[in-house]
Amino acid sequence: MSGSQICTQQQREKWSEMMGREVQARTRRVVRELERLVRELGEINGGGGSPRRNGSGRGGSGGGGGDSLRSTGVVWESCDALIELESMGIGGLAVVKAGQYRDTIRDAIEELREWKEGEDLDSEGQDELLDEGDEGVDGDRFEDLFHAANSMPNDRPELRRLAEEADGKLKKVVLLYTAAIKRRFKTLKTLEGGEGRSEEELRRLDQVMGVLDGIPHQVDELASCFYDLDEDRVRRSLKACVDEAAQAASLLERNWEDQEDEFTTWGGKWKEAIS
Repeated sequence: MSGSQICTQQQREKWSEMMGREVQARTRRVVRELERLVRELGEINGGGGSPRRNGSGRGGSGGGGGDSLRSTGVVWESCDALIELESMGIGGLAVVKAGQYRDTIRDAIEELREWKEGEDLDSEGQDELLDEGDEGVDGDRFEDLFHAANSMPNDRPELRRLAEEADGKLKKVVLLYTAAIKRRFKTLKTLEGGEGRSEEELRRLDQVMGVLDGIPHQVDELASCFYDLDEDRVRRSLKACVDEAAQAASLLERNWEDQEDEFTTWGGKWKEAIS
């Protein structure tokens, strides 16, 4: 708990807000899981979940001992996760976080692709559930909603074109994450402890991580626009995704020594390709 407070107090000058929040989150999990374990042990001692003498208290499925053993394992796991931050450092944490954001976008791309290429179900199952005379069901509207939940309607060529455009641009966004991890965040190892680094560099790191964190949420909103069959909202949401990604590319344009390098040139070409 003291370490978490120290890290939070020094995050601007030494550790970054990203690390401060992560330390807090992982410390909170340790405390929460420890509290759960102590509560379960108290229930066992109080007779509420006392283990049987047939060995179930040693991890079997018949009593509270099995639950406490699992909870003990979770406590150890949460402690290991907190300790891991020491060896991971700022650079390692940035790599992990950026990789998680990238994987979320990859999953969204795959879901959109499956929706775009899904079979037209021709209202299969509609008759078994409702007919057009039922209250609250408008026949055409019901069919649109039913199809939208499973696959893209065949009679929406502009929506299909937008889906293909989104697929191509989101792939480029994923590529930006991959390049940033390799060329920027993996070079942050020298930032551990903030030695020899300025507040400005840490501020830039926190700023870019905030943008990279926000893009997956924007991609989720884009997917919702597609499922709602709203072309205007799709266009606006896709533009917002691209704009945020371009902002991240701009923040990463120069290296941590504020110099241009290969990534600087690559970033300029990436912006041209995604625009």
